[in-house]
Amino acid sequence: MGRLMQYEKAGHVSCFLGWIYFVFSAVLTVFITMTVLTENTMPYLAIVLSLVFVVFSIVWLVIGQAIKKHKEWSRITGIIINMPLLIGFPVGTLIGGYIIWCLVKGWRNSGDIIGIKIQQNKYL
Repeated sequence: MGRLMQYEKAGHVSCFLGWIYFVFSAVLTVFITMTVLTENTMPYLAIVLSLVFVVFSIVWLVIGQAIKKHKEWSRITGIIINMPLLIGFPVGTLIGGYIIWCLVKGWRNSGDIIGIKIQQNKYL
């Protein structure tokens, strides 16, 4: 198994973040359900928030998979969706900066020139 290209690394990190958001939204949904059942209230804001996290995690997973497959639309979308991470100092800044750097710098160095895939010499 060879080394991963930088865009593949960005795709893996994006998918990992998508799974973290998915687990977080599942835990949030469980807590909301427990609250509704015990207090007979309907916290609409919390339900909407958990649904937003579910949708956001699915979008993040789809974009991460597309980044790993080197789809051009996923590069721009990945940069846009990772920009809000830069606000979350220090961990979010590091993760968001790394993903954006991989998508900007590593996309050009992937061996893809003008839509023609260059065969890498695996003996070097």
